[in-house]
Amino acid sequence: MQYCVSSPALFPVRSDGGVPPAAVLAFAVVPFQGSQTEKDSAKPASTLATATSSTNDHAVSLDEITEDESKDADGNKVDAKSLTRIRTRKDPVKPSSSSDTATSSTIDHAVALGETKEDESKDADGKNVVTKSLTRIRTGVGAEESQLIGRQREILEVVELISNKDSQRSQVISVWGMGGLGKTTLVNGVYYSPKLSDKFEKRVFVTIMRPFDPSEHLRRLIVGLHEGSSTKEELLGNSVSNTKKQLALKSVEELTKEVAKLLETKSCLIVLDDLSSTTEWDLIIPDFPQQMQTKIIVTTREQKIAEHCTGSGKHGTVHNLKVLEPEDAIHLFNRKVFGDTRDLVDQENPELIKERKQILKKCDGLPLAIVVIGGFLANRPKTGAEWRKLNENISAELEMNPELGMIRTVLGKSYDGLPYELKSCFLYLSIFPEDHTISQRRLVRRWAVEGYSSERRGKSSNAIAETYFIELKNRSMILPSQQSVYSRKSIDSCKVHDLIRDIAISKSMEENLVFRLEEGCALSNHGTIRHLSISSNWKGDQSEFESIVDLSRIRSLSVFGRCKPFYISDKMMFLRVLDLEGTIGLEYHHLDNIWKLLHLKYLSLRDCDDIDLLPDSLGNLRQLQVLDVRGTRVNALPKTIIHLRKLQFIKMLTGLRKLGVTGINKKNGPAFRLAISNLSRLESLSVSSAGKPGLRGCLDGVSSPLENLQSLKLYGNLEKLPEWIKELPHLVKLKLSGTRLLEHDAAMELLGKLPKLEILVLSWSSFQGEELAFKSLQAGIAFESLRVLRLAGITNVKSLKFEEGVMPKLERLQVSGALYNEIDFSGLEFLASINEVQLRVSFLWDRERIEAALDSGTSWDKIEEEERQEHALKEGELKKKIQDQLARNANEPILTVR
Repeated sequence: MQYCVSSPALFPVRSDGGVPPAAVLAFAVVPFQGSQTEKDSAKPASTLATATSSTNDHAVSLDEITEDESKDADGNKVDAKSLTRIRTRKDPVKPSSSSDTATSSTIDHAVALGETKEDESKDADGKNVVTKSLTRIRTGVGAEESQLIGRQREILEVVELISNKDSQRSQVISVWGMGGLGKTTLVNGVYYSPKLSDKFEKRVFVTIMRPFDPSEHLRRLIVGLHEGSSTKEELLGNSVSNTKKQLALKSVEELTKEVAKLLETKSCLIVLDDLSSTTEWDLIIPDFPQQMQTKIIVTTREQKIAEHCTGSGKHGTVHNLKVLEPEDAIHLFNRKVFGDTRDLVDQENPELIKERKQILKKCDGLPLAIVVIGGFLANRPKTGAEWRKLNENISAELEMNPELGMIRTVLGKSYDGLPYELKSCFLYLSIFPEDHTISQRRLVRRWAVEGYSSERRGKSSNAIAETYFIELKNRSMILPSQQSVYSRKSIDSCKVHDLIRDIAISKSMEENLVFRLEEGCALSNHGTIRHLSISSNWKGDQSEFESIVDLSRIRSLSVFGRCKPFYISDKMMFLRVLDLEGTIGLEYHHLDNIWKLLHLKYLSLRDCDDIDLLPDSLGNLRQLQVLDVRGTRVNALPKTIIHLRKLQFIKMLTGLRKLGVTGINKKNGPAFRLAISNLSRLESLSVSSAGKPGLRGCLDGVSSPLENLQSLKLYGNLEKLPEWIKELPHLVKLKLSGTRLLEHDAAMELLGKLPKLEILVLSWSSFQGEELAFKSLQAGIAFESLRVLRLAGITNVKSLKFEEGVMPKLERLQVSGALYNEIDFSGLEFLASINEVQLRVSFLWDRERIEAALDSGTSWDKIEEEERQEHALKEGELKKKIQDQLARNANEPILTVR
């Protein structure tokens, strides 16, 4: 029989209700059965080192040893010392986390957070003592099969990684994600996998408790590892008690050395559940074990911690746990409500199906929410009216109903752990509507002008705000996404999970930070509000609008949907942010009062396609830093714009970060070069030429390299790339359109050496000639960071060649345009990371052949049919050639034809 150490049922509490520094987990030794399906009847009759199955058993701490009278193998009575723990189920004991797994409604003795219990037991010297203990919230689903719905694939992946004993890359497996995803449930399934039952000499499952005391955790880790392989004879003695007494005298340094010794001499499986800082890892596992057969599984809510534990991937693998797929969410919900995975369609209950859809939309794939709400509904009438009542008041129910409070408790832990500056940034997200995709650009600029970030240590306020965005992503507070594949950032936007957003809304309203004017909101006066958000479904009039909030105190106004003229009021004298992006119905005269907003720093009219002119009064906004008119019909700025000295998005200002210019030619080229040479902070530059000569000679001789440039777009005849392009160490995105470069090999070599280039777009005769060849470099790897290559309008190209070793990170190749001839692709099998080739081409009709056919009297319908057949034949041949090459690629990429 192999033994393992399970997570605690409880930990001590001070008399004042607080948790003492030594409050760490108390282990219980339970037999490791290897399979979750074994029955209690298969356990030995002796209580030695087993978890009792009675629901009336007393929980005891690690020090507490009870004496039980039982019989040995020969039938003689013996007093056996054993460690016991609370059992609320009769299946094998599973470790559970206080914060991350979904709650089962079948657990018998649920104890609320902070509830204390008194237990009479014996200390190490045999004296009776009464101890107070705080039972952790039991959020595990227990041994129910429902805990594994939708997670079988992830469990199998982790088990296979752990089974690979020779790979250093699988020595540590870090599982991270937002609270409630079921990280503990996942690693629990791995820990008890039958495939690992005989793989390790020692094993221990440790849930990290707060406050964190390194010495206590190390002692219990050591005791747990000893117990994980203890024999019956060792437990019959007092080896556990003796070991603990010896460890109590040792320092943290000595304990650390003993842990390292254990890990180096034995094969161990260790789970560290719910790490909340890199310091906790460093104090428990300061060095990676040399014993390659030892495996460590870590769960955490933060990406930074997960990566730290794996040595940034050198010693392990990071696994980002996602929400459940819709089908798995339905199955889990049905299991909790009905006890099986039946589909409501089978019951022909369209009303319940409709309400279930709304409930699951709110849960958005979060297992904790699905299980808790499902467990709540399991004990309620299963009628459309009952479920509709929950849906209509679900946000209030989640906040106030004690049966559903677990969800807010677990998710609220992530908010509580945020540093001050991130809390403000997070609450700011409540401005945006439900399910809204929020661009990083928009958030970062707004945070910066609002003063949420400030310049420090040589970094701009925008750069600091970008780190806040990344930190919120790493802490699982926002869900990252990418709006455009052509963005120079792999993550350029985010969404907020509905349940996380509810917390942001609740907290921001408590602090009078954000008020959302929407259908059904309270019409009473809300006094001082800093940020006002007007939803698309609010239908009120001007008198209602002005009576609800004190407009004179508002710092930001965000409008979603239709914009009404009275929304922009001259009473908003301290307004800093006016965000009208994407609104409907905004017209020029609605901006009449804008000149009175003297404190305005951010004005966005982006995608307001009815705006074609900006008022001259714009020049009064001397504090304006951001003016966004992209997607409007504005084609000229008022002359008064020169008064806006703080504006960051107009030329001739040293703080400029984004610049787009047209009409560059030989005459104005020198002045343009001088201007951009002074823009040391420029991050994005787009240049378009005027006339046939194009950009030829206009970009040569820039006196100071644009070191911070990340995006560069050049439109027009160039013939030769400027030399300063090779001095752009941070260039991520490059687009060349109509540049007609002559020196093919030299240009390709220059581009191939750009160290951070991720996106390359070549369109409309960017190169002259009939061949595009991406060749290897004599030293280094060509296009080593490129992940997207787009070739558009390549009408005259006949050959597209990739040499072995180039573009090792390329994920997507896109080819589009009208062709005269087939393109001869070669080397696709060498692209090691390619996932997809997108082909969107058409073949131009043969004009000479058509004219000859018409001259010979062939009907137009027949000519057209023949040309279509020829087109289909060429397209089929091209598709087959590409598929043949991709079939030889080990990455198994797909071909998409549009």
